[in-house]
Amino acid sequence: MTDIKIYDTGATYMVEAEGHAEGRPDVCAALSTLTQTLVTWLENTAQPHGSAEREGYLCVSAPVGPFRPVFDFFELGLLCLAETAPDAVKVSIKRRDRR
Repeated sequence: MTDIKIYDTGATYMVEAEGHAEGRPDVCAALSTLTQTLVTWLENTAQPHGSAEREGYLCVSAPVGPFRPVFDFFELGLLCLAETAPDAVKVSIKRRDRR
């Protein structure tokens, strides 16, 4: 099981993913693609961000700025994956009101 926690304060976006999609290489590949795409996007656009990675763990945070659609796109991909593979992916979202 991969447990993904998203924290969205409106100004800062943080994703913490921990675990493995054991026995589900398709889910593992999809999760890796989504998370690495976000990290690579942040690096290539020179967005200030923090990240920590180790086997079975990723944490990345960044200011939202004008890039809300990128984070929304990423979040939508994770939610779709969790819906199709609830035995392998759990997504929880904590967000402050975006007003």
